[in-house]
Formats: sequence, structure tokens, C-alpha cells
Amino acid sequence: MINSLVIGAASELGSRIVLGLVKLNVSVTAVSRSALSTDVLNAFKTANNHSIHNLVDSYLELEIDKDYDYVFFTTGVFNHSSIVNSTEMEISKEINENVTQPIQLTKRILDKQKTAVISNKCFVYIGSTCAYQGISGMSTYCASKFALRGFVQSMNDEYASSGNRFSLVSMGTMNTRMGRKHAESIGRKISSLIDPSYVADRVLDSVFNIDNILEPEMIFRYRNSKN
Repeated sequence: MINSLVIGAASELGSRIVLGLVKLNVSVTAVSRSALSTDVLNAFKTANNHSIHNLVDSYLELEIDKDYDYVFFTTGVFNHSSIVNSTEMEISKEINENVTQPIQLTKRILDKQKTAVISNKCFVYIGSTCAYQGISGMSTYCASKFALRGFVQSMNDEYASSGNRFSLVSMGTMNTRMGRKHAESIGRKISSLIDPSYVADRVLDSVFNIDNILEPEMIFRYRNSKN
């Protein structure tokens, strides 16, 4: 049985990745800080692949109790505000959830591998087009995504001689609750936002490819749009 871990499974992108994994008959450990969608719960009931849901207050509470083949980090925080109008707590939370926690959890998973049978693991991190270009009003968010991009690049270099793969998936604003709120605040049309189902399908197509080609960075955005 192939085992996968989705951290942030209640997010709109995370839930779509979970549904795609269940469809592929992959066992899913779905971790979230809020209830899963009805679609995901129904998929778990009808599937026969030992998928489970872990509800936590903090992702750092997660116990790495099995050897995962695929790990997806689909959580994050976005605060659209100038640096002087951001509180220190908001800044710390954005950096912590967007980059510090994924790094810490990656270490825990790799530590688990030290005593397990060595296998080819695939780690997928959700970045942003903000990892490539600084944008006014998004300084902390951009900083966290730049840092996450550097981490993924470094891990691919560090594990170049192993079977482990690390991928950063960066996209412009998606058609999610967070994305729609941001679009409305800047007068952007909702129709210009990226469908999270499209992103989820493309990500799964990439990581489950049969030719073992690594895509360390994937970028999705509409033409002529920087975010």
C-alpha cells in the first residue's frame, strides 16, 4: 500500500489533493485543524485504502507514526498588509506557518526514515509566484515563500544521490476563500483566479509520473498576470 500524508487537508487545495489520492487508491493520512469537507469524508467512507483523518490544534502535534511515500504541505497564512501595518504576531505567524513548520515536519519525516527501510519519498510544498517577485503589501508573505523555495532547492541538492524528491508548486491567486477575499480587496475579477482542482490534478500527474522525472519547481499563473 502506498502511504501519503496531506498536511492542511481541510484547505480547498488540500481537499482536492486528498480526493485525487483516494481516487488513485493511495492511503491518505489527512491532517487538518478544522473539519474536512463532506466530499472528503464521503470519499473516505467509500474507499478501502485505510485513509484516516487527524484533527490537531497545531501541525507540530502530529506524530510521524508510519513511513510515508508522498507528503503534501498544503497549508499557509497570507496577510495582505504593509509592513508598518502588520503586527509582530502576524509577521511571526506568517513566517512560522509558511516556512518554519514545513521545515520542522520535513526533518521529523526524514528522521523517521533513518530507522526505516530506505524508500523513494516525494515531498510537495505549496509556494506562490511571490517566491519569484516581491510585491507591495506582501513583504512577509513573499519573504516566507522565497525562503521555502530556497529550502526546496537546498533539499534537492542535499539528497541528490538518494531517491527522495522535493518539489515546490507555485501559483498565482487561486479561486479559494483566501484568494477571493484578496481579489475583492484589490478589485480583481474572480474569473481571473486559478481553479484549485486544476492545480491539484497537475500536481498529482507530476508526482505520480512513471518515468521518474523530477519537477523541482512548477509554476501556474495566467498569462500577463504576476500573481
